[in-house]
Amino acid sequence: MGRRKAREEALKILYSLEVGRKDANEVLRESEEASGTDPQWPFVSQLVKNVRDHLTEIDASITPFAQQWPIPRMAAVDRTLLRIAVAEMLYFPETPHEVAMNEAIELAKKYGDIDSGSFVNGVLASVHRQLLASAEPTQPKP
Repeated sequence: MGRRKAREEALKILYSLEVGRKDANEVLRESEEASGTDPQWPFVSQLVKNVRDHLTEIDASITPFAQQWPIPRMAAVDRTLLRIAVAEMLYFPETPHEVAMNEAIELAKKYGDIDSGSFVNGVLASVHRQLLASAEPTQPKP
């Protein structure tokens, strides 16, 4: 599986954890068994782990840019894709933000409703700008 399929697998795992209220270890074990020895499995596993372990921080990065759609009110697919993309932007420095954003948008178009791609794009663009602004060194005033 390539990285896009890996992100899709992470979406399926996280979605089933949230909507199905299943045991995380069981879902991860079943998914790992199904993937066999796929070289992308460590990426999938780490992505799922980062979303779960840093959920509060990830949601805090999303919330200011989705004022009309609080996290619990968002569609589960959109919410999960936003979390995956933000986790990748925050915890996978080797992945360009634009790649994480584009992949989430494409998956939103595939799995979400008619407006999901636009919604995910708008929120992630704002998160991306915020992350860039916070990473810029401050210049001393002359």
